[in-house]
Amino acid sequence: MNPVQFDETPAELGRASRFAEHTDEILWELGWSDDEMIQLKIDGVTT
Repeated sequence: MNPVQFDETPAELGRASRFAEHTDEILWELGWSDDEMIQLKIDGVTT
């Protein structure tokens, strides 16, 4: 049950994001290159 209801429409439940699921997309949107993202993974900074 959803603790907040603003109208009679039932809440739609979905799954939460998985760990690091959107890391590449976010870094790409921030202007990081593929090579930079690969280096972050090699260095253990991201997964």
